[in-house]
Amino acid sequence: MKILPVNPTTNVCGHEWIPSSFSAFIQELEHFVSSEKKQNNSILFRGHSNYQWLLDSTFIRNVKKDILNVDPLSKIRHDYRYSIEYNRLIASLFLYKFSLVTQPSQDLKKLAKKGIDPFFEWMKRIQQYPNEDVTPLRGTFLIDWSKNGKVAMFFASEYDEFHNDGALWIVNLTATGKVLHRDLTLEKILTKYKKAFIADKPFGLPLVFFPRYQLECEQANNQEVVYVAQMDMRLDLFELWEKYEIENNKQVIIKLRLPHKIKKECRNWLESNGITKKFLFPKI
Repeated sequence: MKILPVNPTTNVCGHEWIPSSFSAFIQELEHFVSSEKKQNNSILFRGHSNYQWLLDSTFIRNVKKDILNVDPLSKIRHDYRYSIEYNRLIASLFLYKFSLVTQPSQDLKKLAKKGIDPFFEWMKRIQQYPNEDVTPLRGTFLIDWSKNGKVAMFFASEYDEFHNDGALWIVNLTATGKVLHRDLTLEKILTKYKKAFIADKPFGLPLVFFPRYQLECEQANNQEVVYVAQMDMRLDLFELWEKYEIENNKQVIIKLRLPHKIKKECRNWLESNGITKKFLFPKI
């Protein structure tokens, strides 16, 4: 069942819902979430301060900027983006970084005997504290999402010098099938990734990582983070999920736009609900 906006003043453009006010924004958010929960669907949220940003990982944004010399907000030319050559380029750079240049520390590897996934914890650390990633190609193929819509709203309501609208992405994981992994290790995923790369096979749908056993991280806990791996880095997550929607006739993802004029009202509302920078980034 496709969920539609409930407020008559909300404009719809494809997957994008554009509320006319903050109260309408909250109304649409609560409506969408309650509708999904009634169907027992599992959902995740992600906030962008600029609604034009693609659902790309930090790694692929840096490849665009530093290797291909293109705007990270733009898409690679269609014919090259779908080529074997582009797929090989991205995968080669990714495997070079995460198989050759860097590895989990020996301390992390020792924790594997206790059920901790060292490769996941290694990438998780880079995600939470990007300044610790000192390699030329920064970032991972993981993208931070949250189980808490208010956390994503915090990032959507951040200000920028160009006064851009923000965006709150909501994805229905249940609609995408068995993509949640709690026991499969990231090292095994990297092995499968390498095999697919060698055989020039597609890398598949985004995978969701939420291991049963993780190292304690107050920042990640407060943000209620769940990581989504951008397996096929030629396409951003929205493109991959949109393609899946069309092929399976299911509603997977929407983008709830946060107009710039209501960002301050949104921040005030979040602070009254305990969602502050100090709470989300306790070590800063």
